[in-house]
Amino acid sequence: MKYTDFIENHISKGMVSFHMPGHKGRRIFDVHGMGDLLNDFVEGDITEIPGSDNLSQPQGIIRNVMDRYKALYESEESFISLGGSTLGLMAAILCAAEFGAAKVSPADGATKESSADDAAKENVIAIARNSHKSIFNGITLSGLDQRYVYPEIHESGLVGEIKPEEVERAFTEAETNGSKICAVVIPNPNYYGVCSDIEEIAKIVHAHDSILIVDQAHGAHLRFMYPELSGDNKNADIVIESTHKTLASFTQTAIANVYSKDLVSTMEEKVKLLQSTSPSYILMKSLDMNAELMEKYGRELFESWKLNLENTYKALEEMGINFFTDPKHDISKILLDMSDYGLTGEDLSKELFERGVIAELDSGRFSMCMTGIGNGKPDYERLLLALTDIKKSRGEKASSKGQSQSVVSELFSLMNKPRERVKTGEAWELVPASEAEGLVCAESIIPYPPGIPLIATGEVMDKESLDWAIAFRKGGEKVFGMTEDFLVKARIEKA
Repeated sequence: MKYTDFIENHISKGMVSFHMPGHKGRRIFDVHGMGDLLNDFVEGDITEIPGSDNLSQPQGIIRNVMDRYKALYESEESFISLGGSTLGLMAAILCAAEFGAAKVSPADGATKESSADDAAKENVIAIARNSHKSIFNGITLSGLDQRYVYPEIHESGLVGEIKPEEVERAFTEAETNGSKICAVVIPNPNYYGVCSDIEEIAKIVHAHDSILIVDQAHGAHLRFMYPELSGDNKNADIVIESTHKTLASFTQTAIANVYSKDLVSTMEEKVKLLQSTSPSYILMKSLDMNAELMEKYGRELFESWKLNLENTYKALEEMGINFFTDPKHDISKILLDMSDYGLTGEDLSKELFERGVIAELDSGRFSMCMTGIGNGKPDYERLLLALTDIKKSRGEKASSKGQSQSVVSELFSLMNKPRERVKTGEAWELVPASEAEGLVCAESIIPYPPGIPLIATGEVMDKESLDWAIAFRKGGEKVFGMTEDFLVKARIEKA
């Protein structure tokens, strides 16, 4: 089937979207009098013509878009990313690496070359072990060495928050080993909606004269809906927001908000370094439209969103359908659990799909319906009707709760498993995963979703994790960094 045929066929089905992006289609624009703006995208696919400004040096209409987000997020500066949060996070890591290196004082009598080498050796970056692969890629570009802070594993088996004391531990260990953490990267919320105490973490990071970068790709809405979970963005130095995931801009758009004045010029340089020199004016238009929705109708939209969520959770309780709950959970990510009815998360996602509802992901016993600013009351009603029908079709409750969750619990336990990290040459070869134990990983092995490395580049591969990845791949799931023939890249020393 051709790509365009698939898209047209999908649209014709009228499916309800509980997946990214957050606009969920044109309804939100039509309802708020912006529908006509969707009709001229082809003609609006322009380049840098007179009056259209330039993303590499914004002074006119593009600067206006940046200023609007700067006001919305109350930042020192807001940069447009047309490479999603991936670009923003990579730029932030490069920014932190350069800023951290500049802080290192050369030893007395050291040459310029040797002091630069000392700086490179001394500076490391601490990242959440459940970070998205884009962060690992950014570290590769920066040349920094990484240290991990480990998330809690929630009693449900899902990845939980990162405790402030865990961040403190990382600094203590780094200082003991003679290295300096130049930046800390924390996801807030994580893929499953669990948030960390950013305010307390920021105090620790700044007490150690370091930079806090918050990967808020999944929480561009938090500041406006649940500010207590966002931790007040201004506590962090750089916060990356995927406005396309939960708000109304188009896929691949994001905003990099900088809250530290000292970082603005360096961050600007790094964003330009990674940004396309042929930016999409269509994507920038969607950011402008999203800003207008937020400015004119934001309070109304967020209140409606919250009310629909509250009513949905109340209905789920009345129906006797379980869902994930935690005080630090962003409830806009509805994690449904029908394992009592003998359904795994994957089963439930399939059952929902057959009834016209598309979930974002399934993980263990959970199927996650990721809501967005564009979901209206009819969407939630369709979801509840589908769940009612599924419950009716399953009959009496089964007694299999927890069985399917063990796979996910095992995955997250393995992700958090401390492994030796080794720096070797850049040469690599493909080897059978079943024979790779003890070798150094040359390309991160990443189950998808959630897109978090099981074994990261530079880590020594262990049998338990390799066996898990092989079984996952054999089960028909995606594993980046492992071929269809179950080969993985292992580093070898250069001849």
